[in-house]
Amino acid sequence: MKSLLLATAAALTFAGAAQAQVSFVKGQASLSFGAFSTADDDLQSEVIGRAAFEVGNFGFQLGGELFFFNAARTSIDFTSYDLRAYRKTANGNKFGAYIGNNGIILGFGDDASPVYGAEAMLGFGAVDVEISVGSLGISSIVDASLNVYFDVTDNIEISASYITYFGDTIEFDLFGVGAAYQFGNSGYSAFVNYATTSTASVQSINIGLSWEFGPNTNERFFSKRGVNILTLDGAT
Repeated sequence: MKSLLLATAAALTFAGAAQAQVSFVKGQASLSFGAFSTADDDLQSEVIGRAAFEVGNFGFQLGGELFFFNAARTSIDFTSYDLRAYRKTANGNKFGAYIGNNGIILGFGDDASPVYGAEAMLGFGAVDVEISVGSLGISSIVDASLNVYFDVTDNIEISASYITYFGDTIEFDLFGVGAAYQFGNSGYSAFVNYATTSTASVQSINIGLSWEFGPNTNERFFSKRGVNILTLDGAT
């Protein structure tokens, strides 16, 4: 009887340890180039890396970005990062929070500005819906976003995004659309995004390549927060 109890306790301990084991979900690296409509025809490029891990029903996502902006009158580069923590439900929906920085936001200078808030990723068959609300950490500006992703086929995805900024000193909206094509089961994808402001005063287009790898490449990353007026990314 004692041996049975010890064996049962050992089995439960092993099962608990296995359940708490950190597992790698997927990783991503992407490179994009783009331009937005100004008098100087300004150019931009971005390098983005992401990785996701899970411990039981809880997950973590790490992200980083290198951004380069070139115009006739100035050249700017900066780095940004973010950390996400979320809980995953039995049906695959994710609810969590994020914190990070986004170097140049809305033209308020080149100091790294904090971003933080809450977010969720909801699945409805071929459609994923991502929602978030948070703070840019400057001038009491709040941003709320809605991203919708639709898998047309196993290799083609289209997306749309809406972001609104409001606070003491500013209020405007961003709209974006995008499309991505995955080359077979290689993990490599090509994508294009278009975005504009609510006044259509600035428009942006980005094209790029992405590589996803890991045991679960179908898992969708949370998108980056604190979208700045220079990049004007659509939903990616």
